[in-house]
This record gives sequence, structure tokens and C-alpha cells, in this order.
Amino acid sequence: DVRIADAVSFLAGERAHVERAMAGDIIGLHNHGTIQIGDTFSDGETLKFTGIPHFAPELFRLIRLKDPLKTKQLRKGIEQLSEEGST
Repeated sequence: DVRIADAVSFLAGERAHVERAMAGDIIGLHNHGTIQIGDTFSDGETLKFTGIPHFAPELFRLIRLKDPLKTKQLRKGIEQLSEEGST
């Protein structure tokens, strides 16, 4: 079970704390690695969810570091982008 506190809704440039969200609402949650893109939240009822479709990427990029001492930062950045579904 995951407890959610301090959810924030976004509308234009404004943010507001919310107690309840409906299907389709976009909310921001504080995440400490337990929530990922595509996770579904419910009040406890059993759900059958087929998932988010996955498409082959259309753009490919090769990255070469100019400074090898920045390898750790690059790896962390790519990991964060992967968690968001960008890579």
C-alpha cells in the first residue's frame, strides 16, 4: 500500500493542494522512487489494466562525453529520463 500526501494539482501557472482527484486529473506527487510513470491508483478495488502502449523510438542519439569525469552525472540524468518514459 502507498499513502499519498500533499498531492498538488496543476492548472495553467497555478498550483493547489488537492484531497481528491478524478480520472484524467493531472496531479503532482512527491516521489521517493516508489511511483513510476503509468502507475494506477485506486481506492482498493481490483482493476484489470492492459498498460500503456509502447512504440519504437523515432529518434536515436549518440552521446559522447567531453569530460569523462561527468560520467556519473550523465548516468543519473539518463536514469531520471528513463523513469519519466523519455528514453
